[in-house]
Amino acid sequence: MSFKEYEVIAIPNSNTILINYGLSKGAKRGQTLRIIEKGPHILIDEHDYGTYDAIKAIVEIQVPYEQFSECKLFNYSTINVLSPLQSLLKQTKKEEMTLSGVTPTPMPMPMPPTITPISVGDIAQLTNE
Repeated sequence: MSFKEYEVIAIPNSNTILINYGLSKGAKRGQTLRIIEKGPHILIDEHDYGTYDAIKAIVEIQVPYEQFSECKLFNYSTINVLSPLQSLLKQTKKEEMTLSGVTPTPMPMPMPPTITPISVGDIAQLTNE
């Protein structure tokens, strides 16, 4: 799958980035984009699986304008408004596990690039994830 790519055109403050994707190109409030650093291509048995990109952030369009959009990074959490005690009863925890009984790929695998701070000129991929 190939994602449409845009560019970070300005960073007005530490909470906001502007990208060159606006209403004229179909931008809508709530769409998500990955801000990435392009990585090396993953080639296995002469098949190109695409690039192993470093994802700097996943941002959401807050306000689309004609030629650009204002994007922000959001943190979503679930709260139970009916009973504050009920939220104590069910909690979700995500933990990375180690795969057991696997044989690592016997070839040198490229690593994604080092994640650097978001800057003007970075690639913004429309992913809607």
